[in-house]
Amino acid sequence: MEKLGITLWAIIPRMRANLYAAICLCFLALGLQAQETEAQVAFKQAFYDATTQKILQNHRQALDMYLELCTKYPQEAAPPHEVARLLSEKNPDMALPFAQKALSLQPNEPWFMYSLIDLLERVNRNAEAAELKMRLFDRNNDFEQAIEAAEIWIGLNNKKKLNQWIARFIQQPEYQADALRMELKRCRSIKQPKKYQKAIEKLQHQFPSSALVLGSLGEAYEISMQWKKSESCYRKLAAEHPDDEKVHFAMAKLMEKQGLLDSATAALRCGFNQEGVSVAYKIAILKAMIDEGAKTERHRKQVWEMGQILERMHGADPIAFSTLGDVYLCEGKIDTAIFWFRRHLASAAPNQKVYFQLIQLELLQREWKQALKTAEKMAELFPANAGAYLYFGLALNKNGQYETALEQLKSGEVYLSASDASKRLKFFQEKAIAYAELHQYDRAQTEITRGLDLVGYDADLVQLRIYLSFLTSGTDSQIQNDLLTFAEKQGETLLVRSARWLLQSRKGGSAELKTTLLQALESTGNSESIALEWLGDALLSMGEKKSALTAYQKAIQFQPLLIGHLQDKLSSLSEIP
Repeated sequence: MEKLGITLWAIIPRMRANLYAAICLCFLALGLQAQETEAQVAFKQAFYDATTQKILQNHRQALDMYLELCTKYPQEAAPPHEVARLLSEKNPDMALPFAQKALSLQPNEPWFMYSLIDLLERVNRNAEAAELKMRLFDRNNDFEQAIEAAEIWIGLNNKKKLNQWIARFIQQPEYQADALRMELKRCRSIKQPKKYQKAIEKLQHQFPSSALVLGSLGEAYEISMQWKKSESCYRKLAAEHPDDEKVHFAMAKLMEKQGLLDSATAALRCGFNQEGVSVAYKIAILKAMIDEGAKTERHRKQVWEMGQILERMHGADPIAFSTLGDVYLCEGKIDTAIFWFRRHLASAAPNQKVYFQLIQLELLQREWKQALKTAEKMAELFPANAGAYLYFGLALNKNGQYETALEQLKSGEVYLSASDASKRLKFFQEKAIAYAELHQYDRAQTEITRGLDLVGYDADLVQLRIYLSFLTSGTDSQIQNDLLTFAEKQGETLLVRSARWLLQSRKGGSAELKTTLLQALESTGNSESIALEWLGDALLSMGEKKSALTAYQKAIQFQPLLIGHLQDKLSSLSEIP
């Protein structure tokens, strides 16, 4: 027997060009052996090895012959199943007959059922997949498969199958809740509010004790703007299920629609104070509120109040840290927001969004060194993220490490999406800043031009080009052109007026201009660092060194465009008596 197997293994691969000859040889070997089972095994193994590659190459003759062989030996279902597995990624349509054959040979094998379902879904034969999912439920009580079958019938609008499914499960206590969900989901597909309401009322009459149906009835009345009936449903539900968080938040939404804002806040507060409400659900609700928080002052107050409850009840739970950071950020409490974001990063899984938020806030607070540490860690954790490199380069620029900033920015550009124009502009800007700080002004201008070629106009890049033109003694006409474009887009801001004063001071000062500049400097209480710096430049050109020093000192407190250059200006005037 072993010699026969060796002979077949040696001969068959050489005869792949003629599959029929291979089969005849194998049948001859079978006829010569008394022990048929071993011969069958040798035959199938030899044939499988000889034809698998042709099957995978879509050789139709090999496929048909292989299926015929499987039919001759029905006790072996594994080979066609294996061929189906090999074909599934490359050609699901071709894999289907093999998977079907395997299941027909062993119709009660769950593993073969799962494989065939997967293939049917890939080729959008969902109705067949649903039938097979129900067979799986009948075979090994996998109710998840039965639910998925119902979902398919809803999607296919197969009312007959769905009705049969609901009728089968809705009276069984262990399946009733899921059957009701399927029925409610079907009801929600009814586009007419009155018909939808009647369908839910009928269902509620059948199942008066179902919280699920009662809540849906409240929702149906809410859609029809029958506020009192809706409120009655929600209040009854809240009395019967005080720990059901959805009720309190649905009530809050209902009160808000009626303009009863205090009642809406009270319902939210009630939901947040329930011990049975999970922290994850509270966070989900609060995040949804934060998304709306910027719209009205009332929403912002609700966010703050619910955030305080979350902090009091779950402030020690790491899952709440980043949301608490969002709450304090929404309230404008930057330092406390930074505290919570740092706690999150110290105790939870790395989160890109939190890293981005934290770096932005640290830069806003002028915590340059800490921002650099955060950015470096983010770049280490997310090495293929363009945004991580961008913030790393930005933080390096703020810390005066311009050459390293250029290295990181150039490395990060390779990860930029072709469609992400806004982020690409930021790369151009930070590279231009680094080149300018290194006194490579031509290369800085090149980066600005590349950015403007990409989008036509960008306020930050035009502003930087005006800055560099002043710095490198650019022509007045060039500056005027850029300034006119900037003013048309941004308006007559303090920055625009400061640039005009600086241009005028370059032509020769006057008593009136000097008075205007000093008044502007005295009244400047905002954080436009560039405008303050240009005021200082204008005053310096008129010999007002002390006033220029004051302007530079104010500018350095905020967000200087070129920190190194402004520091140089400060140093040149720091010895003024």
